[in-house]
Amino acid sequence: MSTRVPAPPPELPGFRYLELLGTGGFADVFQYEQLGLGRKVAVKVLLSDIDADVQASFEVESSVMAKLSNHPSIVSIYQAGITPDGRPFLVMEYCPPPHLALRLRARPLTVTKGLEVAIQLCGAVETAHRLGILHRDIKPANILFTEFGRAALTDFGISVTTAGAQSGEGFGMSVPWAPPEQLAVGAPMGPSGDVYSLAATLYTALVGRAPFNVPGGANDAVAMAPRVRTMPLPPTRRPDVPDSLERTLRTAMAKAPHERYESALVLARALQAIQAELHHPVTTIDVLDEQVIDVGAPEDGGGTRLSGFVSIDPEPAPAPLRPAAFPAPTLPPPPAAWAPTAPAAPFVPQPEPVLHLESQSDLTARPSASPPATITPAVPTAEPPAGGARSISPAMIAAAVVVAAVIVGVVLLGRGSPDATTGNDNVAPKNGPQDPIDNGDDTPAAPDKVTVRTDGRGQISVSWTAPFAESGDRYIVQPLDRTDQSDPDYVLAVHGGATPITGTTTVLTTDETCAAVWSVRGTHRSKEKWGCAN
Repeated sequence: MSTRVPAPPPELPGFRYLELLGTGGFADVFQYEQLGLGRKVAVKVLLSDIDADVQASFEVESSVMAKLSNHPSIVSIYQAGITPDGRPFLVMEYCPPPHLALRLRARPLTVTKGLEVAIQLCGAVETAHRLGILHRDIKPANILFTEFGRAALTDFGISVTTAGAQSGEGFGMSVPWAPPEQLAVGAPMGPSGDVYSLAATLYTALVGRAPFNVPGGANDAVAMAPRVRTMPLPPTRRPDVPDSLERTLRTAMAKAPHERYESALVLARALQAIQAELHHPVTTIDVLDEQVIDVGAPEDGGGTRLSGFVSIDPEPAPAPLRPAAFPAPTLPPPPAAWAPTAPAAPFVPQPEPVLHLESQSDLTARPSASPPATITPAVPTAEPPAGGARSISPAMIAAAVVVAAVIVGVVLLGRGSPDATTGNDNVAPKNGPQDPIDNGDDTPAAPDKVTVRTDGRGQISVSWTAPFAESGDRYIVQPLDRTDQSDPDYVLAVHGGATPITGTTTVLTTDETCAAVWSVRGTHRSKEKWGCAN
């Protein structure tokens, strides 16, 4: 476990320091307020004693992320510079913790959310590839979430151009999510390597552990590398994961690069088809649009240009202005009626370590909302007479209003609560307490304003507010660790068990400086709320 003390936050003109966000092997990340604009930003500051390789990696990250900052699923860079005491820094978009790796320690994602996140990331990676950039370190710890809950890729520190990758240029990797060819020194790596890592990240999001992690076994880099090279991909063993998704993961993570999907966009198309198969909302793919320039245009000599981002839908527009670059997947025909279907057996994740409650029923999934009733729209029996507009009577207007109201009501009922679609994996952390109306069931609102204080002698005091508490509510409090030996990034890890308590403050005997709090109402548990001592 890392015990490095964070370096002091630098004085930056135009910014006001707020708090420490995390520490890594070579840098600290602080939260600042940008004066004048009043927005929160994350500032990544290198340590003062870093070597030339780390310095070069940081410069690569600054340059690459600046080129890609406009993509909605890549963390934006606002500014780069040198602090008054000589440390390089990056001012970045603030993405509230926790990152994906930490979220998965609590529970895996639902299939709905996992597919959505993966497709968003595919768009980001495809865009980087179109600019000739390979990421080479896609993993859950490098997936943040914006304040709007959208997945955002970060940490391009070991990225490289596609030309450099063919010569084996570059250094560093995360073995659990790296493709086999990246484990060989000097081996070339192409876009299919990032495709592999995208699929490995999706697998981790669905299962709760890396693809070749052996529970209870040796899972360090040395032990895992041979498994990555030769071990067949284990199935997810989730009853709600369809065979088509299992096949997609196996294809994207094939040992031989030429057997994988040829691009991140093709992988995204395959995932879109699975969404359609499951009758889930189909996520669009945001990529740079490549348009052919008029050969008569004087500003360049012809060729192609990158003209901004477009969203690639699963179905093309009825009358496209130009040929589509990529065909849409063949979608299954819609059902004749949206009749209820038998739900799959509920998946009860077992993250390591298990959060110990009073009974296992605290982790039982709730049934999804009832599907909407079938509505058969009226079909006109005859066309209106040609040569004139059809008259509309007041009775027809009133009937149209009634039909519209019924349709809106059914759509709202069909939506249910957010948890009916995404389970408890809503990745948009809310500022302030959650409105209990959003839960759509008996799930309590998450605690608010978690405050952690340490006495420096092995105890921490944890307090919180519960503005939507009801009689009989209880709370679970667990210590957390800011760091993890297996990951140089900022990670919180749950340690030990906890007994539900009834108050809104408690003292824990622990050497840790962070804690998580859950609200418990009956057999239902809220999402967690984190807090750390300054």
